[in-house]
Amino acid sequence: MVDSSRNGLPPLPGKDPGQNPAVLPEDDNLNQPDQEKQSPEKAGEPAPAECRGNNEPEKGQQALQLPTTPALPPQNQAPKGPGVQIPARTPDVYPEGFMKTVSGAVGSVWLYFGLQILFAVFCSSLFTMIGLVILRSGMTGMTASSILTALVLLVTTVGSGVLTFLFARKKLGLSKAPGAWKNTRFKGSDVFLGICACWTMSMVLSFVIYLLNAMTGWIFEQPDVALKGNAFMDILNLVTTVIAAPILEEAIFRGCILESLKKYSTSFAIVFSSLLFALLHMNLAQGLPVFGMGLIFGWMYVRTGSLPMTITLHMINNAVSMLTTLLPGPLDLIMEILLIGLGIVGLVFMIRERKNIKTIVFEKYQTALCWRGACHSIGFWIFVVVAALVIILPLFGSLIYGVNLLY
Repeated sequence: MVDSSRNGLPPLPGKDPGQNPAVLPEDDNLNQPDQEKQSPEKAGEPAPAECRGNNEPEKGQQALQLPTTPALPPQNQAPKGPGVQIPARTPDVYPEGFMKTVSGAVGSVWLYFGLQILFAVFCSSLFTMIGLVILRSGMTGMTASSILTALVLLVTTVGSGVLTFLFARKKLGLSKAPGAWKNTRFKGSDVFLGICACWTMSMVLSFVIYLLNAMTGWIFEQPDVALKGNAFMDILNLVTTVIAAPILEEAIFRGCILESLKKYSTSFAIVFSSLLFALLHMNLAQGLPVFGMGLIFGWMYVRTGSLPMTITLHMINNAVSMLTTLLPGPLDLIMEILLIGLGIVGLVFMIRERKNIKTIVFEKYQTALCWRGACHSIGFWIFVVVAALVIILPLFGSLIYGVNLLY
């Protein structure tokens, strides 16, 4: 029989189920008000169900098993122990079209390099016959050879540059000319500060080459661009170095390669295009300063959004390098002091622009991802190896020649 007054709950301990609920049983604890009332637990009796917690089971019942949350491993620490499976590293997912763009950029540089060799070989063979005609006219062999060399250099620069530009424009998806190619609205102050920054990089990296020569005993020399005093030959060299090369090299490396890569990461585009630009020169003494100047050209291209701006910088830099070779001793010293002053101005300019430079360098999270993708380009690494061999092998040749002289 269940007590209806308890709503189906079991009777209280010590209460007769048949007893009248209005009559309470006699309790010794009620007659002892000064003594502490004993609870059923203290008396050794089990506590009633309503006095126990919801999770405390009665005798004969199984405890309720609540799901427990496993302890998480500390941050940046992989879980350990037998049976724990460490998830595989997620492969890099490059932005859409990125690897194709990198391949196009590297392929353009390979084409430029190959065309220069082909044009040089073809023109040298062709102009050899022309040289024979020149020699018959009474010109000395040294003069004729210098003129033909300057002519071969001009034709090689223009021919290989134009073909590479057309290939890169199509391969990198720039059939429609970007606005930067037509933007001629740049300030004269930008040109001045850009030239100063170029000379800063050139002086610093040229000093690095000087230290490298002093420490290793090897001779890293830049190609001779001095004017020779022959009017026709000097005109050809000026046209090649001051006009043709700046226009075509900037069109390829800044107008095509940097322009196509900057949508993924501006800093990667600037550095990668400058690195390819330096490697193409295949000369450490020339390539290291060229790399620094390429960084300035790329930065000014992004800063001003103007390709004619970087072409102007390149032209002025090459013109100053050539014309300083004509100055006599006192004027040459004055020019050196002036260029050092320009370098200091460029250093101050870059310090003032450090916030903008920092913004470009850290402007996108995927810069590191872009470099990992570029490092997966086999063509890029082969080009690096070829450039390194071209730079290093002549050094070993001169070293062997020096050892032979000792003995």
